[in-house]
Amino acid sequence: MRLLARAGLPVTLPDLDPATFRAALGHDKKIRQGQLRMVLPESLGRVRLVPISIEEIAAVVENGAAAEG
Repeated sequence: MRLLARAGLPVTLPDLDPATFRAALGHDKKIRQGQLRMVLPESLGRVRLVPISIEEIAAVVENGAAAEG
């Protein structure tokens, strides 16, 4: 986090309305059948697609926002 902050990048979540966030996430092109396909790098030139549900993402964001407040 310190490295991100030193680079001038955001390290906290903006105030998010959970319903608005979920609605916006539903329009992401990587969403299929209620699952977001996260693209995670494994090594140089290799990635892995990992499915994660919209509910899981929303819970992480909501819990993170609550922890910051």
